[in-house]
Amino acid sequence: GERVWDGLAYVLRGHPLVWACLGLMEAGAAKAGAMQNRKAWAIVGLVVVTLSVWTFAKAGGYYNSLLPGFLMLSIFSVAILRAVSDEQIRGWAMVGKAGLGLAFLVTTTVGGLEAARLVEMRHGDASYQQAIWIARELRGAVVCPEDPSIPLQSTGVPGRSIFLELDFASRAGRWPRETPARVAVDLQRADWLIRVRGNYAAMNDSRLPAGPEWVEVGMPGLENSVYSFWRRAKLDDAPTSSP
Repeated sequence: GERVWDGLAYVLRGHPLVWACLGLMEAGAAKAGAMQNRKAWAIVGLVVVTLSVWTFAKAGGYYNSLLPGFLMLSIFSVAILRAVSDEQIRGWAMVGKAGLGLAFLVTTTVGGLEAARLVEMRHGDASYQQAIWIARELRGAVVCPEDPSIPLQSTGVPGRSIFLELDFASRAGRWPRETPARVAVDLQRADWLIRVRGNYAAMNDSRLPAGPEWVEVGMPGLENSVYSFWRRAKLDDAPTSSP
C-alpha cells in the first residue's frame, strides 16, 4: 500500500508540465479539436499510470517501472501545447508561466525535503571512534558486518558487509531470511561481534545472531550508543541448573 502511494506521488509531482497543460485545457486555451476525445485520453492515461504504479509497487519494482506513466503524461502535454495557437500563447503566457513556476516550486521543494530527511539518517553515532579504540584492545578475531570499517581501522581486517551480501543474495528485490553464507562463515571464525543499531529500519533487520552463542559485554563510553560488543559464549557462560 505504501509503495503504491509513493509511486503515484512520484509520478504526479515529477511531471509539473502536465499540470500547466491541464490548466490551459480547462481554461479553453487549447483548440477544441485537440481534446475532442477527452474520455479516451482519460481512460488511456488512467490505465497506463495505474499499470506503471502497480509495476513499481510490486516486489522487485523500481523507478524505471514508472517510465510508461511519464511517457503518457509527456504525450498528453505535447498534444495540448501543439493545440495552442500563437495568439492564445500570447494571451495565456503569464498564466502558463505562473503555473509552471508554481509546479516546479512544489515538486522541487517536496523532493528537497525528502532528500534532506535522508541526509540526516546515518548508520552510527558519535561513539564511532570509541568503538574503534575498544576493538583495538580485544583479543581474537573481531567482525562487524554492519560496518566493516570498524574492524578495518582497529585490526586491519574489514570482513564482509552484511548489506552487500544481502543485496547479492536478494531475489525479486527481497532480502533472504537467513544470514548470508559468507557472513555466517565470518561469524563462525569470530571471537567478537560488534553490532550497530541504525536509525534506518531496514538496516536493523540484518539477520545477525543475538542468542545464546553470544554474550553482550558492556564497554566504557558506549552506555547510550548504537554500538554494542558481543563475545562468543564460553562454557562457563552457560546457566547452571538448580539441583
